[in-house]
Formats: sequence, structure tokens, C-alpha cells
Amino acid sequence: MKVDGVYQQHGQSVIVLVDPEERTALLAEDRCFVPAYLGAYGWLGVDLTDDIGWDEVGELLDASYRRTAGARRITLLDSRRR
Repeated sequence: MKVDGVYQQHGQSVIVLVDPEERTALLAEDRCFVPAYLGAYGWLGVDLTDDIGWDEVGELLDASYRRTAGARRITLLDSRRR
């Protein structure tokens, strides 16, 4: 991520694709950032180096997967949760 013309690295982070409304809310938090290249397409980075709630990370990953996976994969995912 570039900040004032200088790249800022996030050593431990995850990149997710979330709903536009959720993206706006998450960007208000210091731990979230717009990643290079993919950020222009709606992807969002979440820095994992701070004290993070892993349940929330799991929810973000699940939501991101559901936005990118095909219908059969989502059906398979849902069938494993029962």
C-alpha cells in the first residue's frame, strides 16, 4: 500500500472481497487498507499483526469466498455445515 508516495508493508495480512457497504465501514478502521492492484476492484486488506478477532476474520473469509466462488462450490460449502 502506498502512503504519501511511500510503500507501507503489512507483514501479516489477508485480502478479502466484501460488500461495498461493509468495505466502507472496514476502511474506517486502522487495521484495514486498500491493497495495491486488487484494491481498485473492491478488495480490502486486513492487517493481522494487531490483536485481532479470529471469528471476524473467519466471517470475512467466508463472505469473500461466497462472492467469488461458483454456485456449486457454495452449495458444497453449505452442505458441509449441516
